[in-house]
Amino acid sequence: SADVLHALMRNIRSCGRSTKQVPLLTVAYDLLELVASDSEHASTLADSRDCLNIIVEHMQMFRDRPSLLESAVNVVLALCENSNAHLGRKVMGRIESLMEII
Repeated sequence: SADVLHALMRNIRSCGRSTKQVPLLTVAYDLLELVASDSEHASTLADSRDCLNIIVEHMQMFRDRPSLLESAVNVVLALCENSNAHLGRKVMGRIESLMEII
């Protein structure tokens, strides 16, 4: 449900760079990737408040941790393929800036 996804995104946002939180984030992104890969549920995730912003924040925060960066990128790609997700100009600008850094 949308409430569950919102709660998950809120918890993901609260995670920092601590090594202890990496396993939790890995599992969370695995779950997000499963949801984003399902065309029936991807739109609910994409429409979840601040979903794409949170994922892009983590892409920037974890750009030096390839596995988490890859998981975040995979979620964004799956959302674009399986939902009506529209990457706004601001989100695209942030992604393009990250690409230049990486």
